[in-house]
Amino acid sequence: NSQTMARFNTSGGVRAVINTDSDDDGAFSLYDKNDAVKVFLRAAGSSFLAGGNLGINMSSPQYTLDVVGSHRVAGGTSVSTTLQGATENSKNIIFQNTAGTQQAKIANLGTNGLAFFSGTGEAFRIDASENVLVGTTDSSVYNNSSNTSADNGINLMSDGRIYAAKSGASVAILNRTNNDGTILQFNRSGALAGAIGSFASDLTLG
Repeated sequence: NSQTMARFNTSGGVRAVINTDSDDDGAFSLYDKNDAVKVFLRAAGSSFLAGGNLGINMSSPQYTLDVVGSHRVAGGTSVSTTLQGATENSKNIIFQNTAGTQQAKIANLGTNGLAFFSGTGEAFRIDASENVLVGTTDSSVYNNSSNTSADNGINLMSDGRIYAAKSGASVAILNRTNNDGTILQFNRSGALAGAIGSFASDLTLG
């Protein structure tokens, strides 16, 4: 049976209790003014802090857990960190400088997918179909036709296809250095089907 070792009261009621629990492990409880337990620490078993924000190496925490300094998550054969939000698009990892300015961010996209930000602008994303979209949120840049920078982007499709679009400039630049030879090779079923290369100042096809 649990046993109370010390009890601290004010005129408003109990504020702290030190006791042993039913397993004879030590426990410590802190109460708010409404007599609700907000901090509960056990020597063995589950503990909780529900009284507000918790700061480590700082006295004015702004978040539920606010840490100044390095931290580590370690495990045995496997270890994981879970971000669980109540709504879609609510799970983010944000990188800030000491002034609080966002320098990078990883954000979830709806039920599936991730977006990667440089500063506050999206750099690329992995969509729900596991396509990598660089500089665009459009997975079919091959048919863009606005003739503006809105057309720009690269799609690395999960089925192996690559699409690229660029308004008003070269879509791809392939640069072989040191010597002449194949610049672009075409294979079919693993066998060479053709190539485009260079010889002196000439373009070769073969």
